[in-house]
Amino acid sequence: MILRSVRETKECVLLTAVSDLSENGGEEFFLSPSEWKRVNRLLGYDPDAGLFLRAGALLDEVMLGRLREAAQRTGALRAAAAMLSQSDHSRAQLIRRLRAKGYPEDAAQSALERLEQKGFFDEESACRRYAEAILHTKRYGRRRILDALLAKRYPSELARAAVDDLDEEELRAALRDQIRRKCPALAERPCPLERAQKQKAISALMRLGFSAEEILEAIRGE
Repeated sequence: MILRSVRETKECVLLTAVSDLSENGGEEFFLSPSEWKRVNRLLGYDPDAGLFLRAGALLDEVMLGRLREAAQRTGALRAAAAMLSQSDHSRAQLIRRLRAKGYPEDAAQSALERLEQKGFFDEESACRRYAEAILHTKRYGRRRILDALLAKRYPSELARAAVDDLDEEELRAALRDQIRRKCPALAERPCPLERAQKQKAISALMRLGFSAEEILEAIRGE
């Protein structure tokens, strides 16, 4: 194939390759400036000296493969950045979503490594923010928060550390809120509930992620 055109801006480089200069269309490659320099180095050019692949160059299969890989890395990087601009994600979530968009595993991993280097992606911080958000909005206990973090595919060690570091007083306040919401009679003195009713109320609170010990302490006012 022949490289018909190279259009460069500050944000991107767009290349078009054709099998014949008389044909319309062709295969396009959208590259970031850094990928453009990287692929030129891989092809034996010297970007630092101003030597780049130019329009009119013949492209063999190796060169085409390099350009396609660079375009995939660029696309994956842009897609991952767009996802993170909307909300936090775990690494596994981002990889899964990028793969679903058709990007290969190595391009997806490269995108996340680049975002980490630039400080735009920090999985540990994202995990902690999500744990705190669940506590503040859902008012769940530790176990339910941990389940939510794991469901978002955060690594177990990060999820457990995030839950362990949650504010103790905020967790106790969340439990008191749930008692008032689910069964205020639990906090009354004396408790008017029958044993079976009390156990049912405690079980409901346990399903929200609180331990039996935490619940008993709360209803005793400890």
